[in-house]
Amino acid sequence: MGKAGLPLGCALAAVSGCLLYTDTINQAPTVKLLPPAAVHPRSPATFKAEAQDPDGDQVQLGWSTLPHRCPPLMDSAWAGAVERTSSIFMVTPMSRERFCVRVVARDEYGAEAHAMTDVEPANRPPIARLEISPATVGGAPLPIFSTVKLDATGSGDPDGDEVNRTFDVKDATGMAIKLDECGAVAQCFSAERSGAYTATLAISDGVETRTTTVPFNVAEDQPPCIAQTDPVVAIPVVVLPADGPARRFEVKQVRDDGHPFPAGPRGRASFHWFAGRGEAGALARIVGHDRPELDVGATLIDDVRPGDVARVRVEVRDPEREKPSELRALDACADRAVCEQPAGCVRWITWTLRFQ
Repeated sequence: MGKAGLPLGCALAAVSGCLLYTDTINQAPTVKLLPPAAVHPRSPATFKAEAQDPDGDQVQLGWSTLPHRCPPLMDSAWAGAVERTSSIFMVTPMSRERFCVRVVARDEYGAEAHAMTDVEPANRPPIARLEISPATVGGAPLPIFSTVKLDATGSGDPDGDEVNRTFDVKDATGMAIKLDECGAVAQCFSAERSGAYTATLAISDGVETRTTTVPFNVAEDQPPCIAQTDPVVAIPVVVLPADGPARRFEVKQVRDDGHPFPAGPRGRASFHWFAGRGEAGALARIVGHDRPELDVGATLIDDVRPGDVARVRVEVRDPEREKPSELRALDACADRAVCEQPAGCVRWITWTLRFQ
């Protein structure tokens, strides 16, 4: 038998002509809407509700939303709202526009309770992340003349808002560096000066702006280093015929940050060749021969006879190493066959020639 209310006038069972109605009176449930701690655009938000029924009846929850501030409970706007039955309710707002969430708790006899709340999605600030490449180990300086890339791939907006990215780079003097686009979210420049740099990314979603700054250093110009030759460095003495064809001596590779060989964007290293008689003493420069190869034979040294000894040397330089102060740094090598300055960087190679 269903629940119903007690008819008026029949409060006392003894009243003549009145039927006694003994069914329990149904009571409506109660409901409390529990919104999430925060709601953000383009992120799922979960709403819950606590419902109780004083009669212990089963309660079902129905959820609906309206795309504006909550109207009164009996407002006609609710007539078109689509209701979804579920124990919890998930919604993903696509903007920061205010909206309304309503929950209806119904018991199995149709009694209802309602709760609703206004929701205004909160903006989350953009994320500013900046990476500098080429990457270095332990904060080591980048080589001078490097093409430095400022990559903001890891930046963005958690709400999916369109963002504006602004890159800025300053060198040790505070001078702003001209940047060129080199990717969808990247800009590049050539590090023409050594010293400390700072790169800054500012990112704005139109509501808030976040910035991040990455410091890095650019190394001093390094000297060119001979990397590969023919004859190789391990062959310090070359036997040549006194009256035969010449032997080609050649530098095949030079490592350098700005002027390598084969040539880079700024050009190549320069080659200085020297020759002279004997196993020691001064060598004379072969003027006007700035080439990576030299044909060495009896014609290079006047009046060569079998048994004579001579030497030939090649030295590599870049524009910085043409300065007198830089050339004096090689004085420490004296008359060594192989000059390394600094250690591990071969600046010149001297071969001994024995004619037969």
